[in-house]
Amino acid sequence: MADKFDFSQAVQQIIDSKKTGHWQIRTESVKWDLYWQEGKILYAQHSLQSLETLTYHLMRISPAAMAKLPTNLVVDKNNHFRLLPIVRRIYDSKIISHTEKLFLVKEISQDALESLICLSHCESEWLTTNTTYLEELKTTVGDNLFEAKSLLRLCQIRLQQWEKLYPIVSPHQRPILINPSLFINNPTVEGVTLSPAVLAQLAKLMKGLSIRQLSFLLKQDELKFAQLLYPYVEQGIITINPPKAPLDELPTPLSRHEKPSASTSTSVPVLQLVATEPLQTRERQEKATLTSLSHRSEKVEEQSKPAEDIEIEGKYKVVCIDDSPTALQTMRKYLTEEGFEVVTVDNPMRSVSCLFQTKPDLILMDLSMPGINGNRLSKILKSSSAFKDVPIVVVSGNASALTPVQLEEMGGKDFLAKPFKKEDLLRVVKRCLAKRFSTPIAAVKSA
Repeated sequence: MADKFDFSQAVQQIIDSKKTGHWQIRTESVKWDLYWQEGKILYAQHSLQSLETLTYHLMRISPAAMAKLPTNLVVDKNNHFRLLPIVRRIYDSKIISHTEKLFLVKEISQDALESLICLSHCESEWLTTNTTYLEELKTTVGDNLFEAKSLLRLCQIRLQQWEKLYPIVSPHQRPILINPSLFINNPTVEGVTLSPAVLAQLAKLMKGLSIRQLSFLLKQDELKFAQLLYPYVEQGIITINPPKAPLDELPTPLSRHEKPSASTSTSVPVLQLVATEPLQTRERQEKATLTSLSHRSEKVEEQSKPAEDIEIEGKYKVVCIDDSPTALQTMRKYLTEEGFEVVTVDNPMRSVSCLFQTKPDLILMDLSMPGINGNRLSKILKSSSAFKDVPIVVVSGNASALTPVQLEEMGGKDFLAKPFKKEDLLRVVKRCLAKRFSTPIAAVKSA
């Protein structure tokens, strides 16, 4: 008999006890496997993940890699890890880089956790760790460990966004046009404008495919695509059909607009998992405003202080990631003149492996880079135990590119606008280092 399940509470206990092992969670139709090492996540998967899961996430991470994929890829149902052998194969074939492999493992794990968060009743147990499984896992994943809280926070933020799109609550649901001509002839719905060509293309594709499948064909993020469809759903131009079996067995977040019933007993509202975090627009705006005002107040006070007045001791290592050679040259010059050890990376696709080797005290990262943008790179770094305490300074030529709330969500500690003066760069770098090594800095660096 399935027991009542509080995933967030169970995870907190695992983190506190720094548990290591294989945690399996089961319903009648779905099985989740979570691998832990000292309270951190190595890998997560569920039994309904398929080759489609992998190709969708790979398309988002590296569209160029999609063209190189072998046509004979199949999921070995006899292999416990299902998708990991394929990840390892395409990595060994040099179709994806080390950084892209880490992203792919993270996305597959997050995909599994998103549905697990919504589960309210299940059976679970800790299984005896299979040495062969563990060796296979570490061969593919390496020593990278994901901070459970950071990874689950990303899942919760994403689930909140799905919850706001009710009745769209899952990428596996299937949008169906009720009246194609009405859809094509209404390019503007509630302020959302699409060209007739795009509408006509969508009308041809929406014939039973899921939101994820449509997103893959259109090379779009599934959540953004769902947000695009939402106004048409509200107007009754598009209806939402349930996922095809067996994906209809995956739990989804209950919207606050839906009354729980016997048929939805396997789901819980995202609100339950994020405690008192508000979902209402007005409350979110108030929170963002208060955070912004607080952030600005701190900035005014800190920015009025000259960089030389911010005291730090010892030699610090800074990694600068930017696809602009000029920006990297400037950062290197300014920082080395002040005694910092500087490592520059002009290819963001190689940045993760470089960071693991370098073990920096601080990271300066451009927001807009080809291949993997700073937002996505920052999120994977902050979900890794190796970098959870390393401050990330986001650099961008657009001074209004991020709100304080967005900066916090992506894991950034501070923001630096281009072009910048030496004084601006040093102030931000010293401020972040002073906060990280505040007790006491000299002792930390001389140990």
